[in-house]
Amino acid sequence: RDLDTDFLLIVLRDLLPKRPNLRIVLMSATINAQIFRDYFSGKCASIHIPGRTFPVTSYFVEHALEHTGFIVEPNSEYAKRDAERLQPHEIQEQMLMYERPEYQELIGGQQVSHRVIEQMSRLDPDRINFDLVAAVVKHIHMKVDPVRAGKSPGAILVFVPGFGEI
Repeated sequence: RDLDTDFLLIVLRDLLPKRPNLRIVLMSATINAQIFRDYFSGKCASIHIPGRTFPVTSYFVEHALEHTGFIVEPNSEYAKRDAERLQPHEIQEQMLMYERPEYQELIGGQQVSHRVIEQMSRLDPDRINFDLVAAVVKHIHMKVDPVRAGKSPGAILVFVPGFGEI
């Protein structure tokens, strides 16, 4: 959801009494349908189409950097502007942090390399690194689930946080 969508829903709700033939279709895998029925004064029907769930494995930026070998160039638009090269003792501190149980649980018990720690220190957390996203998609397509004879190509769905990123 975003401000544009919320505004559109207000306009549509106010337009419905004036245009009774108007039909609105909202689709979501996670929507609370009752909230939207209430929002539209209960004057809307809903259809529930059962789906199926698939197993999900969580991966984090550290995994993406490790598996793709991606380098965050210091002058990249996705790099922190004030990032300085980590000193050996700082890398060691970060390595120890990743060994703590709460981090190990998140990253699936994997070791985090010195290279990944250096890349993480450069990465600007306030920006979506689309080059890294593209590298992950390429990695999945080429190495994790490559197209083979007799197998249909898969699909990759990338979620981004807002309309501007789309």
